Amino acid sequence: MMNKSDSVWPLILLGAVTTFSLVNNLVWLLIDTRPPRWDEAHYLTMSLKYHDSFLSGGIMSLVRSLLAVDPLRPPLVPALAVPLYIMLERSADSALGVNLLAFVFLILAVYGLGARLASPWSGLLAAFLVSTYPGIFGLSRLFLLEFVDAALVAAFLYLLVRTEVFSRTGPSIALGAVIGFGLLCRTFFPVFVVGPLGISLYAAWREWRVSRRMHTGTTPRVWVNGALALLVACGLAAPWYVTNMVPVITRSLSAAYGAEAVGYGPSNPLTLHAIVNYFIIFANLHTTPFGMVMFLLAAVILWMKWSSLPSKVHVDRIKGSLYLFLLLFSAFVVPLVFFTSLPSQDPKNILPVLPAIAVITACGLLSLRSLPMKKILIGSCIVWSLFQFWIGTYGLRELPNNEVRFQLGSPHLVPLIIYQAPMIPGVWLSLPRRDNWKIPEVLSRITEVSTGLNGSRVMVPQAVVAVVPDHPFFNMNNYAYYSVLGRLPLQVEHPGDPRDPAGGHYKAQLRGVDFAVVKTGDVGPALLNPHNEGMVQFLRSPASGFVEIPPRFPLPDGSEAVLYAALGHPLGDDAQHTLGGL
Repeated sequence: MMNKSDSVWPLILLGAVTTFSLVNNLVWLLIDTRPPRWDEAHYLTMSLKYHDSFLSGGIMSLVRSLLAVDPLRPPLVPALAVPLYIMLERSADSALGVNLLAFVFLILAVYGLGARLASPWSGLLAAFLVSTYPGIFGLSRLFLLEFVDAALVAAFLYLLVRTEVFSRTGPSIALGAVIGFGLLCRTFFPVFVVGPLGISLYAAWREWRVSRRMHTGTTPRVWVNGALALLVACGLAAPWYVTNMVPVITRSLSAAYGAEAVGYGPSNPLTLHAIVNYFIIFANLHTTPFGMVMFLLAAVILWMKWSSLPSKVHVDRIKGSLYLFLLLFSAFVVPLVFFTSLPSQDPKNILPVLPAIAVITACGLLSLRSLPMKKILIGSCIVWSLFQFWIGTYGLRELPNNEVRFQLGSPHLVPLIIYQAPMIPGVWLSLPRRDNWKIPEVLSRITEVSTGLNGSRVMVPQAVVAVVPDHPFFNMNNYAYYSVLGRLPLQVEHPGDPRDPAGGHYKAQLRGVDFAVVKTGDVGPALLNPHNEGMVQFLRSPASGFVEIPPRFPLPDGSEAVLYAALGHPLGDDAQHTLGGL
C-alpha cells in the first residue's frame, strides 16, 4: 500500500520541476533580444494576422481567417497567441506564452502517464527527464509547431491509457478533442499516434471477443466511445482540412519528398549509413547520447519485466503489462521509422517522441531490483540532465565552444559527448544574446521617406521589399513579421529562391520591387543563398535600376545591412539626385 509520502512528495517535487522549467525559460527570453528566425517568424506573422482579423470583425472574422490565411499549415499554434495578444501585448514574447502553457501541460501529462503506468515516483522522474531533454527545452523557446505538438502527443498518450481501451466515456471524448487539436497543430500528428492507437484498438477488439464469449454485454460501449472520440476529432479538424485539402496535401508531399525536402536529408535515406546517421543526430540533439543509452537500457529492463506479466488482463487492473510497453514503444518506433525513410530529415520533426522516451526511461530505471544500481543510474541521469540543461541554456566558459565529440569511422557518424549551445544557432539550441539586428530601423527608413508641410515624416504608399539574404536573423520572414507587427504598408518577398528555376535571372526577380535589402558578410546557409552574391553584384550595377541609399546599418555579427531603392521611387530618385550632385 502506498504511504502518504509516496503520494505527496512527488507532487511537491513536480511543482518544483515545473517552476524550474518556466522560470528558466522566462529568464532566457528576457535576456534574448534577437528577432524571430525563419519559420518562427512566419508563424508569428500568421498570429498577428489572426489577431488583426479578430480586432476588425470579431470571432467570425477570426474563424474565416483561420480557414483562409494560411492554406498550407494548420492554424492552431498561431491562433493560440491571439488571446495572449489581447491580454498582454502584440509581441513575440507574448506569443511564447503559448509554449509556457504547453510546457505545463507536457510536464503534467508525462507525470500522469508515468504515475498511471507505474508509480508517482516514475511519473516524477519522467517529467524531470522530459523537461531537461535538449530538444524539449530548446524548442520551448521558439514559436514553432513542434513543441505544442509534443505536448499534445503527451496528452494523447495519457488519455489513451485513461480510456482503458475505450471503456470509459469521459477520457474517450477528451482523447478525441486532443486528436482534433493535434491535427490542427501539425499535419504529421497522426504519425505519432497511429502506433499507440492501433495497439489500443487491437486490445479493445480482443476484449470485445472475450465479452462476446462471456456475454457480459458491456463491450458495445467500447465502440461507442471510439466513435465519440472520432466524431469529436473530425468535428474539430475537418473544417480546416476540407477547406484546404489540396494545398495542404501538395505542400506536405513537397516538404517530405519534393523540392522543400532538398538539403534537409540524404538523397537515399534507406541506406544503413543514412539510418545510423539519423539515429545519432536524433540522440545528439534531443536526448544526448547518454540519455539515449539510458532509454535503451530501460526499454530492455521493461521488456524483460512486463512481458512476463499477464498481458490479457485489463489494463486498469495491473501496473504495467506487455500491452502498455508496446503502446509506449510504438510511440517512439513508428515515428522514427517514418522520418528515417524520408528525404526530408529536419531533426525537430520527431520531437514528439520524447514524452514516450522519458516515461520508458523512468519506469525502467525505477523497476530495477538492485537498489545500489538504481541509485547510481538515476543519480547519474539527474546530474547529467541538469548539467546538459545548464550548458544548453546559459553555457559554461570553461567548456569548449560548442561540443566534445568522438567519431565512429566516418565524419558524419559523430555522437556528441557534450553539446554546449553556441552563440549562433545551429539547429535550435543557442545561448541568449542581447543583439539588435536593426530590422525595424531598416523598415523605418523604407517607410518614412519624405517630409510633410509641417516637417513631419510622411509614410509612403504600399511598397514591395525584396530581402535577398536568408540568414537566421536577417531574412524575408522576420522582415515580414516586423512589417505586419508595425502594420506597415509593405509586401515582403525573397528573390532568388533556390527552388525557383528562374532564381538567377536577377532582372526578372526584381521586377516590380521597390526596395532590396542585402547583407554583407555571412548571409546564412549556402543551400538557401545560391544567388545571393550574383544578386548583390547586379544591384550594384547601373543596369539594375537600383541605387544604394544611406545609411548602412551595422549588425551584431560585424556585417552591415545595405538598402537599395528602385529608380522611379521617390527615395531612389532622391538618392540618385544626391549622388549626381556630388
